[in-house]
Amino acid sequence: MNFYVLKSPSCDDKHKYAILDYDLVEPINRGDVKYCPKCGDPISLMAWLPPYRVVLEPWSNQYGDIGFAGTELLLSENFMERFRQAGLRGLEVLGKAEIVKVKRRGGARPKGDPPSYFVAVPTRSLTKIDLNASGAETETPVTCDTCLSYGLLYRYARIVVDEATWSGDDIFYAMGISGTIITSQRFATWYHENQINTGVLIRAEEDKWDPLPSD
Repeated sequence: MNFYVLKSPSCDDKHKYAILDYDLVEPINRGDVKYCPKCGDPISLMAWLPPYRVVLEPWSNQYGDIGFAGTELLLSENFMERFRQAGLRGLEVLGKAEIVKVKRRGGARPKGDPPSYFVAVPTRSLTKIDLNASGAETETPVTCDTCLSYGLLYRYARIVVDEATWSGDDIFYAMGISGTIITSQRFATWYHENQINTGVLIRAEEDKWDPLPSD
């Protein structure tokens, strides 16, 4: 099985992708975090609760199908409808976004009114990253074999999903490298066939993170 990492494009790629950021608007309500069922450590940030009021920040000349900010995603009505039609799994839809304002960035001039957007979050599954195969270096050894809790993450050379633990979801957060959105091959095929205009899909084994390579 091939897995992919879904990321927001760089603003340098605004002529290639429809780049969309968003900011939350008051009142910003937060709920509980999710906890590991075995050790009780937190495995997510605090949940975003309604109302889902946002300022859109397009960086290109069209509105993106995916808006990135934090762990939640803004997903266009077009994205959501096609996702459902394809029978894909792994998104928890929280509600419809209220667009308070559109703030154009970097000379962006998208035409017309923005589409409707929904707030959704990829599943926080019990699928695990194989930290050893990923070349991950951590501050402390793993203390829980369910959530793979450890201290600071220093770097990783690639992302390798432990397929034996894969939940079958097509888009998800995995245990071991939090905050990174993983997708299945089925999602990647659907993404390209439907010409989703925002987001970069990287083969998981080609994704790496090393903020301090000289250390």
